[in-house]
Amino acid sequence: MDQTTFEVFPVGATPDDVLDAMAWLTLDLDHELGADDPPRAHADVRSYYALGWGRPWQQVNLVARRDGQPVGFGSASVDPAHNPGNLWIHAYVAPPHRRVGIGRAIVARLLQHRAADAPVTSVGFCLRASAPAARPLVERVERDWGVAAGIVERKSRLDLAAWSAERAASELAERRPQAGDVRLVFFAMDDHPGPETGFDLAGYLDAINEIETLMPMEGLEQEPERFDAERLADQVRRQRQRGRVLWSVVAIDGASGDCLGYSTINFRPDDPVLVSQWGTGVVRRAQGRGLGKLLKLAMLEKLLREVPGARYVETSNAGSNAAMIGINTDLGFREHFIERCYQMPVGALCGRLGIEAPGDGG
Repeated sequence: MDQTTFEVFPVGATPDDVLDAMAWLTLDLDHELGADDPPRAHADVRSYYALGWGRPWQQVNLVARRDGQPVGFGSASVDPAHNPGNLWIHAYVAPPHRRVGIGRAIVARLLQHRAADAPVTSVGFCLRASAPAARPLVERVERDWGVAAGIVERKSRLDLAAWSAERAASELAERRPQAGDVRLVFFAMDDHPGPETGFDLAGYLDAINEIETLMPMEGLEQEPERFDAERLADQVRRQRQRGRVLWSVVAIDGASGDCLGYSTINFRPDDPVLVSQWGTGVVRRAQGRGLGKLLKLAMLEKLLREVPGARYVETSNAGSNAAMIGINTDLGFREHFIERCYQMPVGALCGRLGIEAPGDGG
């Protein structure tokens, strides 16, 4: 008789064999969804589950085994500082083991685990809507359950083969006059520039937190996150532990010294083929001057000059963020896939899945 077991571990205390299994299953999912060209490194995916997102997020990992063999996994994340009742879940079951209730059991156990610590009011999850393998799930949620996507994320990719450092430098020079009196300052995130550059950490954090409030949430019930120096340092430290680095470029107003915007990228120096574009944003009072594209061009030039192994830059934008999507399209980013994210009251999700609602969260 088949025996299925489920084990839940906190991020930071997940056993090595579970991390290995989660990484291999994630790479299988990438392949199924057509997102493995080029494939991610197993060690990089493994480190993502080992270290998580960092403070203030609380996260757990789950592995499902059938007769001792890993057949599925899950993860659950909550931000108790800003959105304590919103739990975000990711669950995956290998194709040969689907439609026997393992996926529902993964969700149920993740909900029960969180409810033991604090009530859960809503559950969020995302589906890669543009992948044929995911379309039946999207149809089930939207057509059968009647749940609309809270936010639609456009994942796009820039092929750096179409660029050169010289081209980026030329376009950057053409756009500088439009931006006005600004100074661009580059730095690795664990090596902040000195005061002689005009960089001020407090001002940088103020800009980050203002830009967080400008990010489109569309239909999500989600409060913006906030960053302080400790959280920023924790984020950088975790990326270093993963073998990744964070580079940032900021625009500093020549008159006031204020930080007007920033752009940040993330990559592995030993395997930089896939570069991840993190946040790019401009504070409200400086918008309309072309600073967003200026920052991206400046980072692009530096990347092309100093990281010859980089091949693609990947980014994600809310579908409603027409301004940033327009900048990316002008730079040559092309849609890679669409992800639709949903939020449901925990009781409604449990009812749809036919599982027991945990504690007083139902």
